[in-house]
Amino acid sequence: MDDTSTQPREVMMASIIVDDRFQCRSAISKETIEEYVAASMDSEQWPFPPIRTVNGWLVDGRHRYEAAKQLGKTSILAIRTEGSEQDALRLALAANSNHGLRRTQADVRKAITIAISAFPDESDRAIAKMVGTTHNTVGKL
Repeated sequence: MDDTSTQPREVMMASIIVDDRFQCRSAISKETIEEYVAASMDSEQWPFPPIRTVNGWLVDGRHRYEAAKQLGKTSILAIRTEGSEQDALRLALAANSNHGLRRTQADVRKAITIAISAFPDESDRAIAKMVGTTHNTVGKL
């Protein structure tokens, strides 16, 4: 994975690919999107961290993306990375393990299930590290 583009920059919303293969949440929170829309309307600048894309695929920031879309924004601040689909999936699996809307147990289960399916030769500990959970939790699934 080429991680040379770690500096956030404005990207066109239309260039972002929203692909459910990289959505590791069990559901999108309409309430969170509404909160983000309200918070951005109360601020002169976009008050959220950049989203993250790999080859244009959205891998982190779906709620921020959806809020920007509802606001009619044509561009959004993003960290763009080049890499494979597996690179994109690894980043998506780790998303929100330590920031953003707290993951539910269902979110963690979905991420583990995706990781086990995509990386069947990885150990429970490797999957746990990828997802941001414990190897015991992975082992239960």
